[in-house]
Amino acid sequence: MHDLKIYELFENASKLRKRIPDAGFQFRACQHAFTNFVINIGLGNSLSMLPAYAFMNGENWRSAVLEAMKEAGTGDPKHPDVISRATKCFEQNSKLPDAFRVEHFYDAAKNVSARFVWRDKNLNHDSLHSLLKSLVIHAWTAFETLATDLLRMCHKHHREYFEPDAEFIRKGLKSRDMMRSAYKKAFLKENASILNPLNDININGLAHLRNMIVHSAGRVDEVFRLECSDDGFQAWAALEEGKEFPFTGGLVRQYINLGIDSGNDLLCAVNDWLLERRAEHER
Repeated sequence: MHDLKIYELFENASKLRKRIPDAGFQFRACQHAFTNFVINIGLGNSLSMLPAYAFMNGENWRSAVLEAMKEAGTGDPKHPDVISRATKCFEQNSKLPDAFRVEHFYDAAKNVSARFVWRDKNLNHDSLHSLLKSLVIHAWTAFETLATDLLRMCHKHHREYFEPDAEFIRKGLKSRDMMRSAYKKAFLKENASILNPLNDININGLAHLRNMIVHSAGRVDEVFRLECSDDGFQAWAALEEGKEFPFTGGLVRQYINLGIDSGNDLLCAVNDWLLERRAEHER
């Protein structure tokens, strides 16, 4: 049973908005895809906070009850006076300065593994490990959805900027090969700035992790090892077949961030391409 390091989910979290062009996304396709991307990433971030947030509130309530029992002079935590006093104390804690509450949240995140997991080792460890795997799936889905939305909206709103023989998708892009093929057919040329985010080794890594989770229940299998070996993930390729992949908060945060960065790169590249095409049409 490995250390999940849940607290590392919140260290070095990527700032999604930091790489938006100064003028913003000027085309409806980019605006639409970006809006959905922000929502999807936000859903994943909210989900990642649940264990630490629940643990923090549980500890706060426990402290409030203990203090209330002391004030009420009783050892009964269910005494009406204790409940009333504890509720007031709990509500006061929720009004503390944001900086204190953020620090308290980080402390709770560190204590999830150190204290919560070990109260019921197998159940709690497996539950939190499943959460980490769910976040990997969500990170890949957010990128996959972005790539699909962006190409579909380009066809819907900006068809005039594309060549007459450009091809556009009618279905979702369910794999990296489908993504790369679809973007090549739409943009026709080997446009490096647009294709690079789709060819990025880190997107390959995120896809390998996602595929191993959904197709092999999170256990290392032959396909995972072969694909990782081909793409340069030698440490993963060397893992024992049949063993559960040891996800940690830090690893999951790393690939969430990399998915965000690749999504931003793709959005910016398509926005720049559309700007160039519009300028050519206006000449």
